[in-house]
Amino acid sequence: MPAKLCTMARLSLAEIRHKKILAGAALLTLAFLALFGLGLHFLRGQGVLDRLAAVQLFTMGLFLAALLTAVLAVAVAAGAVAGEVETGTAHSLLARPISRPTFLLGKYLGYAAFMTLYAGLLFAGLWGLMAWQGGVFLRGIGEALGLFVLQPLILLGLAFLAGTVLSTLGAGVVVFLLYGVSLMGGMVEQMGALLERAGHAAGPTLVKLGIVASLILPVDALYRRAAFSLLEQTGNLWRGIGAMGPFGVASIPSRWMVLYAGLYLVMALWLAVRCFRTRDV
Repeated sequence: MPAKLCTMARLSLAEIRHKKILAGAALLTLAFLALFGLGLHFLRGQGVLDRLAAVQLFTMGLFLAALLTAVLAVAVAAGAVAGEVETGTAHSLLARPISRPTFLLGKYLGYAAFMTLYAGLLFAGLWGLMAWQGGVFLRGIGEALGLFVLQPLILLGLAFLAGTVLSTLGAGVVVFLLYGVSLMGGMVEQMGALLERAGHAAGPTLVKLGIVASLILPVDALYRRAAFSLLEQTGNLWRGIGAMGPFGVASIPSRWMVLYAGLYLVMALWLAVRCFRTRDV
């Protein structure tokens, strides 16, 4: 069984390398990092205000990096299962002594390996530019990196699940819509936390709405937790600036939410396997 999983994973990696979207994604990622580095370069200075502005820019950059990673994850994985069924490739592969769970989980491992590499390099690029051009060495990088990588892995699992019951287009649309709900819920929760601190009556309600959205899809909550782990040891003033705005971390997701996100991924893959067992290929 492990050998067959590894074989499917290798085939999936080879499949990803031939996707035309990768060239465009690579160019856009390099352009994003270049603009982020230039922004930090022009903000670089010895004053406190310069570094505070750099921290604010970093939270926005990390948010947009998570968005780029999510878009790429859904774009490459939406047809990973549904596309194979639609083209008949899945039928030819399953005609061999490969079980459906092995087929699906092996493909997931291949896509997960690719997205882990991409997300890790993108995160390292942001952190390195922050240290080099921003002059700020953010700590908590280990925890933040793990949380950042977990985001696309959850979206991959959800895309695989959607692909077992929907077409390629349908799977992509559903996952993107759920991701949009997660992003909006996260922003609502952060604004609610700021209003709650200001004594506004609507603050607690908005925070609860954001938490409900995180339960539907906990991806944005992972970004907030990752940003918090990086800013936690930067000092009260820096952390306060980093908490401002829709990209900030005024409301900090708990470690229970991180655990929930891990269980969410396991459940998505379990459901994907169950649904794929009964799908007509």
